[in-house]
Amino acid sequence: MSRISTRNRQLHDKALELCNSDILNHSEREFVLDHFHEAAAHNTGVSGAFFTPLALAQEFSAYCPFPNRKHIRILDLCAGIGALSYAFARTFSWGTSVTCELVCVEQNPDYVSVGKKVVPEATWVQLDVTDIDSLLALGQFDYVISNPPFGAVSTFSSAKRICYTGNNAAYNVLEIATLMAPSGCFILPQQLSGFKFSGVDYFQSNVTEQVNKFVDETGIILEPTCFSGCNAHAVNWKSKVPLVEFVAADFAEEKVTQRLIYLTAQELNQRAY
Repeated sequence: MSRISTRNRQLHDKALELCNSDILNHSEREFVLDHFHEAAAHNTGVSGAFFTPLALAQEFSAYCPFPNRKHIRILDLCAGIGALSYAFARTFSWGTSVTCELVCVEQNPDYVSVGKKVVPEATWVQLDVTDIDSLLALGQFDYVISNPPFGAVSTFSSAKRICYTGNNAAYNVLEIATLMAPSGCFILPQQLSGFKFSGVDYFQSNVTEQVNKFVDETGIILEPTCFSGCNAHAVNWKSKVPLVEFVAADFAEEKVTQRLIYLTAQELNQRAY
């Protein structure tokens, strides 16, 4: 458990109190999203969990290049308490003819409990995203969204590998997403995105050694959305995080290749026994 200020603790406790109600109105849901502190009872340094500020989540839902369909099935990986899914649910409920099915996957049972109150429209699944077999059992989706864990997270160190051999959890989640849908949008630390778009005067390439490793091993190309204002929301994170970017990825071809690699490896493993 991390230390948080007395004021943040009071607001967090108020958010928990609201969650005791059977049904929350939208103002109450947004209070919970704004003030439930992920570090109040959990070590975010170990889990890499940093909840998306609601205002940033709303920008994310507005700028995601999701498929133009009458019905879209969206998977939220490492959903936390559901800020991204809440923003998407609101976006699709405001006069749009598109219907949206949301499935939130989150490992932490405390977060899932709160998420069910904040985004009751979604189906919540308590599941470690590195349990790929259980994840595949959820079926296929049209789109994946995620604010994945940041940094080297211990639960990913022993996870089954597909193509990426590094230890960065955000990249692990992004690659796992390729098994679930043909495209997606992610919130990544700027140094992992391959570009600088937020907090600079003009778009800049920023292909680091980490980015090269991920792209070389997976074939996944990381693209910016047209939103360049993530830096404006930097003060709204509850914990200190690096500057982030919205990163879109179309991995339809890679998805087929990697799925075959993974499933073939599983079959060979089974034969070995």
